[in-house]
Amino acid sequence: MIPIYLPPLRERREDLPILVSSFIQRLQRITGKGLNGLTPNALRLFMEYSWPGNVRELKSALEYAFVIAESGMVDIEHLPPQLGQGDAAAAEGMRPANGSAEKTRLVEALRRANGNQTRAARLLGVNRVTVWNRMRKYGVDLKKVLQ
Repeated sequence: MIPIYLPPLRERREDLPILVSSFIQRLQRITGKGLNGLTPNALRLFMEYSWPGNVRELKSALEYAFVIAESGMVDIEHLPPQLGQGDAAAAEGMRPANGSAEKTRLVEALRRANGNQTRAARLLGVNRVTVWNRMRKYGVDLKKVLQ
């Protein structure tokens, strides 16, 4: 076995635009949304953020943006709030206590999909069973979500 060292994302910021582009293309195919990239402000925020969760956190941030934004460019308001909260949020990453960010993304996706779990799964880039499991995990009542 040969060990391979891959530096953390914060040490290879030059990879961010390429990774962002790749994830956006993948999410476009999955969701069918016409989101075409990041605004300069959003890209600046991505470049300044420390990415304690590495590439998985980057992917999660873009999935969140695809749930929030409708079309055009992903801007700062479409990104998880943790990205703009500096070092305190960086220490926690995108894993707030009790999974509230994941629950928020789930509820927003279900609302946008009018309760259709299959469409919500596409918006989140996961399968339908994952949506169902997360609903159960967080006690999400579909009737309350749609009110």
